[in-house]
Amino acid sequence: MNIEPPDFLIVSGGSEIVGLALAEAAEMAGKRYVVLSLVANSILRDTPECAGIVDFSHLLHNWDALREKFIGTLSKLSNLAACRLPIFPTEDGGLRLLNECRDEVLKYGEFSRARALRMGGLDKAEIIEFASTKWGGTCVSTSIVLDDPTQAPAAIERLGLDAVFKPALKPIHMDLSPLGNSGTKIVTRQHHSESINSIVTRLSNAWAISERWIAQPRFNTGPNRERSVCAVRDLYDHIQARQVIEKAKYPSTGGTAYWVCLDEHEDLLPSATRIMDAFEIIGICELSYLPDAQGVAHLIEFNTRPWLQIGLVERSGFPIVASSIAALNGRKIDRTTTSDEYFQWMQLERFLAALVNGECSARRAMEFVNGLTKKNTTVAGFGSSLPGIRWRLLARFIQKLHNRQ
Repeated sequence: MNIEPPDFLIVSGGSEIVGLALAEAAEMAGKRYVVLSLVANSILRDTPECAGIVDFSHLLHNWDALREKFIGTLSKLSNLAACRLPIFPTEDGGLRLLNECRDEVLKYGEFSRARALRMGGLDKAEIIEFASTKWGGTCVSTSIVLDDPTQAPAAIERLGLDAVFKPALKPIHMDLSPLGNSGTKIVTRQHHSESINSIVTRLSNAWAISERWIAQPRFNTGPNRERSVCAVRDLYDHIQARQVIEKAKYPSTGGTAYWVCLDEHEDLLPSATRIMDAFEIIGICELSYLPDAQGVAHLIEFNTRPWLQIGLVERSGFPIVASSIAALNGRKIDRTTTSDEYFQWMQLERFLAALVNGECSARRAMEFVNGLTKKNTTVAGFGSSLPGIRWRLLARFIQKLHNRQ
């Protein structure tokens, strides 16, 4: 293994937009990293602070071989660096790999996780069960854990026809194609005339994604409704955090945000702090909230890994990656002064998908395009200053379009 000693590791998967944001933050902080890639031909290869890359993509469907090579690689890199290394997965597949191998991984590194939970906060069903025991479920949205799709009609009867079903634990290979090709991560009623039997059938067809699923009520979604707390917590209970607002996502229900801005408010921080303390968080995390009909915010998602718009938080003056590295290394995180200036984050691919599929109005599209030219805008991927990245992303985008034809 011809690799230089790294300061941290990136377990890169998915579109690698999150990995790019980590790479850019590393360059700003002067930190070296090794990429443990779950995708073939990673776009992070040869980036300025990349000390090396190891490809695991060919092993995603061979658990024993993946585990053996992954742990063996961690052991060699830890010995090379002469320390335990901070590890950042960029999507749920990589985070599941770390949690499934947790006891072995922790010999060689540390990753962001809820230490009070067996699967570190990745398993939605485990979060619900913990919250129910700890608070009677009052800190998270009303949720029902399902062990079998035949339990779905009872959940719909309790939560309503617009109930939302989510896989409790996504697979390492992150193949969510049973949910459809629109990019949605949930099963829910598609139109007002869809029957319960039809919903249950679609859920049954997608059930193999996860052994357990959860059902939640559908909150009112739309621009500026979903808000998140982006935070780092260290072993000494110190927390740094910022709030962000989703201006648009695709698909609009159960999809991924493509337009996010900073939130000037901090009203969600007390609730988020209570949850982080109870879960015994170490490192980075994101807590997402939606309001009910009375405007009361309910926790609907919880991530213990970097997310798509992490570059937005970095832009605000909150060095969330460097702070996370410090927390995972067992150090106290310093208080930071963040900017009150308005910043926003945009992703072109999701925007184009929303536009093509009629989920973005002409007026909204003009606002988005206008925002791309502003100095306060971070453009995911294509706005990267890292050499060669734009061409690699463009080539990958063209290949995706070709594969769909």
